[in-house]
Amino acid sequence: MSSDNQEVRSGFCTHCGHSVDDFSEHDCCPNCGSRSRPCFARDQVTVSINLRELWLVCLWAEQWAMFNRCDVDLLYAIAVRLRKQLPDPALPLTMAEMQQLPEDQRFLFNNEPEFKSGFCIGCSCRVTGPMPRNGCPNCGSVYRPCDDANQVTFSVNTHELRVLLMWAEQWLKCDTGLKALSKLLHAVFDRVADENAKLVMNNDDTIYSISLRLRKQLPDPAPPLTIADEFIALREAGYNIITNHPVADEP
Repeated sequence: MSSDNQEVRSGFCTHCGHSVDDFSEHDCCPNCGSRSRPCFARDQVTVSINLRELWLVCLWAEQWAMFNRCDVDLLYAIAVRLRKQLPDPALPLTMAEMQQLPEDQRFLFNNEPEFKSGFCIGCSCRVTGPMPRNGCPNCGSVYRPCDDANQVTFSVNTHELRVLLMWAEQWLKCDTGLKALSKLLHAVFDRVADENAKLVMNNDDTIYSISLRLRKQLPDPAPPLTIADEFIALREAGYNIITNHPVADEP
């Protein structure tokens, strides 16, 4: 086998992280037996993301996996690999991790310093302190903006990004997900009593803003990171799509 072909087929198991030189020689992970798609070395990238974005995506993806009885252990494995690269590897990225901590340590942003500058999680416009109280002045998003102090850079596989973003996207397009997460964020995320907090989760296009910021950092041709991206690619390729999938008409 040529070294080029071996490089294409090498990677690690998405479940257990076990490295494999050539996945074409195995029908499952030789370490844990997983038959899930592996992460190939050629798809490893370095991206910058805000901790607030990462936390939300992991929470959304976790809820979708649990609600639909998907392979939630796959989600937790990805979260652990990402968490190990954070400045503070003890920061929880999922509800399961939060529940293992004392109550006063469960949320990433409990003890944030005074907000000075950052960007709107919905439209990416720059925001300077003090913290806006009536939503983003550009798009009206009532999410708290992403603080520049919480920007992190890490190595991740595009397959891992697709799992996180597509599962999060599915949850946000699910009525149950909207209702449950609206209640969650209203109660514990931003901890505001304003009625606008009830609208936080209704702006479910936020997942596309996050995915766009990530996709712009990927080498060309960047793979689709959301199901909506997949539908767009099919239409651009000339296919006529008839589906009742809730994200088929997303921009």
